[in-house]
Amino acid sequence: MTDRPLPSFGLAFEEMVIARLLERRAEERPDGKFVVYGDTAWTFAEVDAAASRLAGGLSELGVSRGSTVALFLPNGPEFINSYFALGKLGATMIPVNTAYRGYMLEYLLNDTECEILVVDARYLDRVLESAERFESLTTLVVVGAIEPGSLVGGLRTLSFTDLAGSAAAPCDPSLSAMDINCVIYTSGTTGPSKGVPITNAHGVAKAIEVIRLCEIGEEDVIYAPLPLFHSFALLRGVVAALVVGGSCALRERFSASGFWRCAEARRYRRLLRLLDPADPQEGAALERRSRSSAPLSLQRPS
Repeated sequence: MTDRPLPSFGLAFEEMVIARLLERRAEERPDGKFVVYGDTAWTFAEVDAAASRLAGGLSELGVSRGSTVALFLPNGPEFINSYFALGKLGATMIPVNTAYRGYMLEYLLNDTECEILVVDARYLDRVLESAERFESLTTLVVVGAIEPGSLVGGLRTLSFTDLAGSAAAPCDPSLSAMDINCVIYTSGTTGPSKGVPITNAHGVAKAIEVIRLCEIGEEDVIYAPLPLFHSFALLRGVVAALVVGGSCALRERFSASGFWRCAEARRYRRLLRLLDPADPQEGAALERRSRSSAPLSLQRPS
């Protein structure tokens, strides 16, 4: 490890507000490629505009600073736009593991006292199974085919597409670096999962950590096939790309056979070659990498 000071990318602590960083990037690099999913790419300006329109729709539902809204969504643009829309309003995003059903789904939504769930239509059967056991949930915002205004297990349903076409709402001017951006639940290996509040500043710090360790620049693409309900893909993938001004390539899931065919993975090709380089001096530069929240030393087998 070097002794150089940790980079903050010109951000003062009070500037570490994730939704405001998106607005800043949209102004500075409106045409810069930000998110890639499949064969489609969205610029910083396009993501910011979509998030602002969705924020307007969510605001009409009463979502505001301090509200908790859960996302039961697979990787994709709907998750990205919802995440930034909630950030603009100062609401707390609760990511839901897409494998959850029954007790685990009920526990998470009840523990966070969510009243609104943004859910993919493919998961509605699981919501219906647990509808009578939700203590706070009243409204579903459904991504996919649904009849607006219908009831699912007594819960009001609204169309995500309709909300996403609302009048734009800017960032709440009172947002701060210490506002809770999201709550990530632990794996629960020794008991019930525990919610870990992540402030805006904490999220940016996690992004800066991986940017520094992997020496990511604005010309790089961060390959993120991991689920966005996990902090690694969300904060060290999407938010890291936002902080550095680079791009993030999302996939619904990891494919070993498709990885090397993915043009967006070119940055990771360089990193993987460094793990076993022809030139030992080149490999010496790779001393540490990051896994989850802890730095990880890399040692060659003897």
